[in-house]
Amino acid sequence: MYSTRILVLAALSFAFTAMSSSQASMSSFVANETFGPFTGPFGSNGATGDAGNGVVMTSSIGGYSATIVRVNGTLDNTSPLGVATTLGSEANLRITPTGVPAFQVDGGIGGVYVGPVAVANTITARSAFTPSVGPLSIEFVESFNDTGTPDQSWTNVTIDFGNEVVVNGMVDAGALPGDNTTSSFITPVVAGGLDFYTFSLSAGVVAGGYLNLQNRAPAGVSAMDTEMALYDSTGMMVSFGSTTFGSCAANNDDGQVPAAGNLHAMLSFGVSDPLANDAGTICNIGDTDNGEHGALLPAGNYTVVVGGFDTVFTQAIGGITAGTVTGSYELRMTYFVPEPTAYGVAIAGALCLLRRRR
Repeated sequence: MYSTRILVLAALSFAFTAMSSSQASMSSFVANETFGPFTGPFGSNGATGDAGNGVVMTSSIGGYSATIVRVNGTLDNTSPLGVATTLGSEANLRITPTGVPAFQVDGGIGGVYVGPVAVANTITARSAFTPSVGPLSIEFVESFNDTGTPDQSWTNVTIDFGNEVVVNGMVDAGALPGDNTTSSFITPVVAGGLDFYTFSLSAGVVAGGYLNLQNRAPAGVSAMDTEMALYDSTGMMVSFGSTTFGSCAANNDDGQVPAAGNLHAMLSFGVSDPLANDAGTICNIGDTDNGEHGALLPAGNYTVVVGGFDTVFTQAIGGITAGTVTGSYELRMTYFVPEPTAYGVAIAGALCLLRRRR
């Protein structure tokens, strides 16, 4: 048997565009280590090893795990051929920490520009990396080498390694009951909007249990084309090893209710999920298999983000670009934690007696 608790959120209308300053209300960046400021100027001319590239040598304290690289500084177009020939997006930083393979991050400026321009809090999400104590190098490189030297120039550069921590969603759903109760939220989505629901799982998803997140159309309302993704307490997408954010990762589009034209999204964790609607091939578009997005899920705090088509979900919650579809939807969250089996209880009791006799 399933029970339901319903919260109608008629007044919520979140007008986020590309997760701008409003993002501060639901997540924050926490730096583990800051490098710089480095005054410069540092030339940025070609691929790694180019004689026109500036290089900074510094050191890291190491010993922490980070998922975000944040860049601040000033970028100027110094190509002798003029500003129309070099793109800001070609300016990259190649970073080589001790104990971590070298990686490149984008400087964060788009196409043609007239410099100098500020590079402010440009964030690049990565898989978790753990630098060791020791030297760290920063090389200013170009993804395309234009004629002339240097193509671009950096000054006053600061780099942070850290994590994005979810503070609270726009809707705090609290601890989900693990007794098959469905928590239901009915809310409108404005064009260009995103809705954030923070909740906690007391025991996570274990064998025999499940978490089902799905969108439906409220009674009397036309179906809205929704998309959603699940993020953990550090603000990173829950992807269970998948690096491509498709139907097998923890985001989903068109996963439920074929009768409504497959417009509703669904996430399913736990192979015992009875609410998933596909008993066929994993990763089918237009349906969701039980446990498709993960057989298990750790206990902790999570945020599910709901948007209209065509929302672009990123690995870090701060980089989401909202879709433009508008309408109303219902979010249903159903969580089940199985009771310990009689056999398991008997074993636990026997172990307890053995400990007492010792």
